[in-house]
This record gives sequence, C-alpha cells and structure tokens, in this order.
Amino acid sequence: MLIQPGMTVQISTVLESGKTIYPRAMVYDIQEKKVVFSQTSPPLPRFHIGHYVLISSVLTMEGKPQRYGFLAQVTHFVKDYEIASGSRVVAVTADIRSEETEVDLRESFRVKPFTDCGLILVLNKEEYPIVNISLGGVFFCQASKAGIPPEGEIPLTLVIDEVPVKVTAKVMRVVEKEGHRFVACAFSGNDKELQSRLGRKVLDIERYQLAMGRL
Repeated sequence: MLIQPGMTVQISTVLESGKTIYPRAMVYDIQEKKVVFSQTSPPLPRFHIGHYVLISSVLTMEGKPQRYGFLAQVTHFVKDYEIASGSRVVAVTADIRSEETEVDLRESFRVKPFTDCGLILVLNKEEYPIVNISLGGVFFCQASKAGIPPEGEIPLTLVIDEVPVKVTAKVMRVVEKEGHRFVACAFSGNDKELQSRLGRKVLDIERYQLAMGRL
C-alpha cells in the first residue's frame, strides 16, 4: 500500500442529498483489507455505515505529484479508538473494496446503470445506452453507422427520474468495435443541478448494486 498509517488523506463520498463532499482525515491503521481513519472534519454522519468512500492522497511518483487511492465501505464508528499516543478518539473503520490505483476525484463514483433505473442519455433527440457514468462524465454506446462520430463539445441531455438536465460534454475518446461506437465524455463546468441530481442517482444505483451483491 502506498497510503500508510499517519498520512493525511481525502475522504470522498456522496451524501443522501446527492452532494459529493471531500473532507480530510488521518489514517490510523491499514491491515490487509481493512482501514481505520479519524472522523472527518466536517464529520461523516452515523448513517453512512454501508456507504462507499474513496480514500486518496497526492503522492510524488517518478518526480511528479499524482493522486492514488482506493474504494472502501464504511463498517463502524468507534467512539474510543486508542491511537499511538494513548489518547482515545472517534474513528471510522472500513473494508477495502478495490486495488490502490491512480484516481480522479470526479470519476470516483462510476456506476453501470441497470434497465429502468431512471437514467436516460439523449443526443440529437436519440436515446443511447449508458455503459457507465460518474459525476465527472459518461461513457455511452452508439451503432457505428449512426452518422459522423461525435467530437469536440457536444450538447447532451440526461433525463434523471423523468427530469431533463441539459449538459455540455467534451468528447475525450471514441472507439469503434464490432459494429458499435463507444464514446467517452467529460462533463464541462460545474453544473450544480447536474451534480445534485446525478449524485443522488449514482447513490441509488450504488445501493441497488450493493443489495444485489454486485459491488
């Protein structure tokens, strides 16, 4: 593990409101698939047990700063965790659920929508299936014969629980494979309505996948 006890980390997570927060904490312990860190400031709510967080830190790799982290699932809030100094503090324990990799904070909560989940992507009045989506962007699929491949900035509409939200996205990558065109886009700007509505929807999809044993 590159992230070690004693390091200050960023704890990224989605609240019930759909808002994504990025409070800081200190890692107290990491053992195999478990991590213990300090209660964040502002604090994580008690009902966050079972929720996912991204634990990350900026490290210097090959002479340049890069953010590395891993996903973890909150399991307990400990009222009197004893730290090295002998003091007892509030701590949070979590199960590590992914490998440690280079991460982008806005891409941390990327999910694969299921059928009838209340999330539709529309481009030029046509609906296209979403392969995966995060607060930072979307990866969708077209038929290869669906006209000229999109490029540059494109106007998308995300219909979230029947509410259309218009968003400008920048095409980052287009891949043609077996008669299909896969398009990766990054959302432009910081649209508060999009972040709020999409944040809540990502949380709903994450809960469903967790209940179905897919996470």
